[in-house]
Amino acid sequence: MKTSDRVYPLVSLLFVLVFGQLLMSCKQASNPSSVQPGSVTGVASLWDSAGPMASSVGVTVALDNSNYSTQTDATGFWKIDNVSPGNYNITVSKSGFGLCKAYGITIEGPGTASLSPQMTFEAAATDAPVISNLAIHQGGDTGSVTSVVGAISVDNNNSSITPVIFMDLSPNVQPGDAHTLFQLWRANEYINNQFGWSVDAIHQAGIPSGTTVYISASEVNFGSVWHPGGAGISSGSYSDPVDNSIHFITPGSRSNVIAVTIP
Repeated sequence: MKTSDRVYPLVSLLFVLVFGQLLMSCKQASNPSSVQPGSVTGVASLWDSAGPMASSVGVTVALDNSNYSTQTDATGFWKIDNVSPGNYNITVSKSGFGLCKAYGITIEGPGTASLSPQMTFEAAATDAPVISNLAIHQGGDTGSVTSVVGAISVDNNNSSITPVIFMDLSPNVQPGDAHTLFQLWRANEYINNQFGWSVDAIHQAGIPSGTTVYISASEVNFGSVWHPGGAGISSGSYSDPVDNSIHFITPGSRSNVIAVTIP
């Protein structure tokens, strides 16, 4: 066999590889990707007991599980550009004012999605309630166990702020987390600042007899509101559609925590 007989196939193979790469490059250049980024914008304003504050700067807006985030300007306006198309959950938060989430915001490509109308944050309460006198209440002629009761003391004159009592399965659950059971406390509904859950209601919530639960409280500013897409106003709380749990937007400091075993 001649030397030239071994060279020509190799040259032909190199030509095919190079030509193929050129064809692929030309095809890519002539068909640019149709997936283009978009933007999302909104308003998150800060209020105090007197109304809108002079500046709403510094509210953090973040697209969950991504690197996209920004902060509001003095008017409360924010915008995030160059967002890859997709569905996002958005967290809006500022220390001392609270946290809220919006779910399923869709970025479809070029253009701007709007988180509207807006989020209004009022300042969180600074005082923590105190839980006391927690006991198992015996009721009825037979002396049967009927409820878990306790007392709460609060020190706040703001009509927008309401104490909320929580019952949780862990001692580490914070006021802004989801809770196993909770109830709003209104002074005109209770005697001697007492609150309580019936044992039947506790069992119906999935807490069996013999379970240790942890009771605490927080003051929640229900002046904070989330305006979901113009469909209504949810005052002081938002719902997580993943587990249908309720979260409070602007809870204050946590009270003391008292453990009790459910009868």
